[in-house]
Amino acid sequence: MTPVLLSTLKQRLLAEERYLLGEIEGQRAELEDTAEAAGEERSSADDAGAEILEHEKMLAVEGAFEAMLAEVHHALRKIEAGTYGLCDSCRQPIAVERLEARPQASLCMPCKLREEQAHAGHKHALAVSGG
Repeated sequence: MTPVLLSTLKQRLLAEERYLLGEIEGQRAELEDTAEAAGEERSSADDAGAEILEHEKMLAVEGAFEAMLAEVHHALRKIEAGTYGLCDSCRQPIAVERLEARPQASLCMPCKLREEQAHAGHKHALAVSGG
């Protein structure tokens, strides 16, 4: 990987980090507003249920943003360590095209596909077992 490409990908990761931090902050502010509104009197049990559902959705979104931010931080740590672009699983180089498409990628495509297949099988097993 060329130093120019590495610098470009690092800048994209830093921009993604700023974006995600802003989104997380926005979600937290919205959760606080929702909590304040929940403290006010509700007109019905349906309103309370809708508020709870909305709160759970916002928590899920915030959790997704935090997971994405963790991936970005992992990639930035790998850049600092000099291991960026190497698969976390097999230690082989990750295709430049993959990194250009998703700079925070930590697995090469063969390892990513194996991981997805393993998780799909796990989900299927849970569905079959009822858990």
